[in-house]
Amino acid sequence: MTLTDASRDGPGLDAISFTDPEIQVCPFETYRRLHADRRVHRDPVTGFWEVLRYEDQRAIAQNPALYSSEHMLYGEKTHSPAYEEMKRMYEEEGYPNIPTLINADEPVHRKNRNLVDASFRAPRVKALEPYIRELVVKLIDDWGDASEVEFMAQFALLLPLYVISDTIGVPRDRALDFKRWSDALIAVTDPAKPKDEQIALTRVVIEMHRFFAEAYEAAREAPGENILGDLVRGEIDGQPVSTRLAVHLLSSILVAGNETTTAMLGSAMLRLIETPGLEEMLRAAPERIPDFIEESLRLEAPLPCQFRRNVEEVAFDDAVIPKDSLIVLRFGAGNRDPHHYPEPDAFDIERGSLRQHLTFGSGIHMCVGHLLARAELRIAFEELLMQFRNFALLGEPRREPSYIAYGPRTLPIRFHRP
Repeated sequence: MTLTDASRDGPGLDAISFTDPEIQVCPFETYRRLHADRRVHRDPVTGFWEVLRYEDQRAIAQNPALYSSEHMLYGEKTHSPAYEEMKRMYEEEGYPNIPTLINADEPVHRKNRNLVDASFRAPRVKALEPYIRELVVKLIDDWGDASEVEFMAQFALLLPLYVISDTIGVPRDRALDFKRWSDALIAVTDPAKPKDEQIALTRVVIEMHRFFAEAYEAAREAPGENILGDLVRGEIDGQPVSTRLAVHLLSSILVAGNETTTAMLGSAMLRLIETPGLEEMLRAAPERIPDFIEESLRLEAPLPCQFRRNVEEVAFDDAVIPKDSLIVLRFGAGNRDPHHYPEPDAFDIERGSLRQHLTFGSGIHMCVGHLLARAELRIAFEELLMQFRNFALLGEPRREPSYIAYGPRTLPIRFHRP
């Protein structure tokens, strides 16, 4: 594509920034344009290096020695204007950041992950399935005789929040606070946020820190069979888990445990509605629901990027990335890479290797909760398809710009009961 062609479709390629709200709301045409021209894109606003292709992303994710997960999000010494104030606030009022899971290298990453892995392994998730189904049915029953609902507020938001609340071991009645806190933790990483917004978001994150610190201290007195209890009983190099580490582990799990699944419930419902014949096919062959979930995950990655820091200079064709740069693994683009997927924008549950998408990451940082998320999504659509039919939109879904999250915020739907 020439710059003249690009100017008709949007900004020239070199001017494309993933801080652009329009791109954040609908990034797919941008992915197509960049894929046609380059493997790596230097974002002119952030200075970050966006890696776009599936094979490059997978290779980076599986080479943690060269591509470190310990980084400053505002890399290359281009700190946020609020950086110093945010740092002071965390030190004086909250808990300063430390490497935990997604932002840690080995051996720290493995030691920390071992503390929480048990809650997300296949046997524990399998044992949770009756509880998840009971919760799904209860949320649907709460709709009463309605044939119209706001799907995000009345289902997609609540299911993952309740599951992660129970899994961590904190009261469900704080679920809406959990959503507010996890939204803030995602939004505060946006490099385009103005200083006053980042400071306001930091106050919300600190509120979450204090809640988890109190919950952890309470769990020391009576540890339950939940993540809080696992942390109380756990050790790092023979020492008890510190409150600071517990706070950051719980914060990471909170975001991973609800934001992705909430967004995917909405995106998958939208995909179900907009794909002719899909609803009928899945109802007739419910064993294909997991395939539907996987292809939806590929196309609509709810957290479409992760970050790395290259500890040596690296090159991708003629793009030379200096040592200690911030590299963005733009998984949303990798999942639609035409160099890897035939007809990458098409929904096709007959594709081979449906589970090989990058939505949950790859390598040592593969999402710790991916089995739980998959179980929630599968069970939710099993019950929805069994109890209702003829799903349709009542209005346009609302999406909000986000640097590292994607999915509908509202999704008004209607349906018929058999």
